[in-house]
Amino acid sequence: MNCEGDACTINPNQQVEKVDTTNTTSTETENAPISNWYELSDEEKVDAGKELRKKLEFSELRYFETQTVTKKDGTTQDVRVEKSVDYIPNVPYLILYFTASWCPPCKKFSPQLQKFLQDNPNDVDVICITVDAEQYDFVNYIKEYSFKFISWEEQSVIKYLSKRLNVQVLPTCMVINVANLSVLTKWGREAVAKNPTTCIDEWKNNRHGFNNTDVIKFW
Repeated sequence: MNCEGDACTINPNQQVEKVDTTNTTSTETENAPISNWYELSDEEKVDAGKELRKKLEFSELRYFETQTVTKKDGTTQDVRVEKSVDYIPNVPYLILYFTASWCPPCKKFSPQLQKFLQDNPNDVDVICITVDAEQYDFVNYIKEYSFKFISWEEQSVIKYLSKRLNVQVLPTCMVINVANLSVLTKWGREAVAKNPTTCIDEWKNNRHGFNNTDVIKFW
C-alpha cells in the first residue's frame, strides 16, 4: 500500500478466496472486479445486487456500544462492548466503508462519517469493511465508532467484496441503494466530506452528491 495526500492505494489484484454461491445466480465472471457499475446492463445490475445482498445477509455483522459497569468499589465506568447484529436495512441508503487502521486519511475521515451517520439516522447506515492484516489493530480502531462492521474473521467475504467492487484506494465509501442493492455511487467519501448537508438529496435524484471539481481536491 502507499499513502499520499488524502488517499492510500491498495493492491487491486489481491487474491481472494472463492465464496460459496450455491443457489444464487452465477456467471463465469462472478469473481471479476466490476470496473464500472454504470456500464452494466439493468439485468447485470440486478444480479450483482442480489449477489451483494447475499454476502451481507450471510456475513457476521458486529458493532460496539457503550455500557456502564459497576466496579467492586461501587464506582461506575463506561466500557465499549462488542455485539452481533443482523443485517436488516431500514434506511434508503447503505454506505459500505472500506477502511483500515493504518490509513491516515481513514482516521481523518472516520469522525466525519460518524457525524454524518448521527445527523442522518433515518437515511443512512454504515457497514465497515476492513483491509487490516491484524484483527487487534482493526478492533482498536473501529471500537470508537458506532458503525456496523463485517467481522474480521470473515476474510473471504472481505477480500471478495474488495475485489468485486474494485476498491483500489482508502478510504472508499460505496453508496448502495437499499431498495435494489445497486451501487448508487462510489464517491460517497467525497460527497460526505464536501457536501454533508446536501448529498442525500442528490442521491435521491440518482446523482453522485458532489461536484466533479471536488474529486480533484482529493488527488
